[in-house]
Amino acid sequence: MAETTEPVRAFVAVKLPPELLADVQKLQQRLESRLKTTAVRWTKAEQLHLTLWFFGNVPAERLQDLEAALQQACAGTPPLTLRLEGLGCFPTFKRPNVVWLGVTGDVDALKALAQRVSQETKKFGEHDEKRAFKAHLTIARLRDAPFRELERVGGVIEGTQIEPLGQWTATQVELIRSQLSPKGATYTPLAAAKLCS
Repeated sequence: MAETTEPVRAFVAVKLPPELLADVQKLQQRLESRLKTTAVRWTKAEQLHLTLWFFGNVPAERLQDLEAALQQACAGTPPLTLRLEGLGCFPTFKRPNVVWLGVTGDVDALKALAQRVSQETKKFGEHDEKRAFKAHLTIARLRDAPFRELERVGGVIEGTQIEPLGQWTATQVELIRSQLSPKGATYTPLAAAKLCS
């Protein structure tokens, strides 16, 4: 665990293996060449992950207790087989804010894990998520742009059929620090909790 006295902006996530990240990047490049717009900001490879819970700021002195709570939340959960397939937008194709890849496979178990992580650890952060957990991988975000441009992007995404990108076995979840800067967020792993039945 990194030594710091400042509050830490943190979240819990499942990471993807490098070969799957490479496939996601190829898909992003394909979509970028079709969209040809500056309204879309593509998620960098090092920032691609499945978020289970976002804390906001966590007091530095509580990080060790948070790690212990995360271990407790993951205890008894076996490794999860997950697949990336399907493409969509939040909140709608007409007015997209986010472009995502869908997640299939052990999604019910992943959702149950996310709920346990939330219950065991939410007291450590300032953020309280009201939306129900939906397993997805954010591959792009949209900047402010004219409605017609957003609608066009959503239409292209809606009309794009993709093959499933592949599957992997998630064997751990990670507690990750997010440091914001004008160049974007930098993510640093702080701790990991193994998934094993």
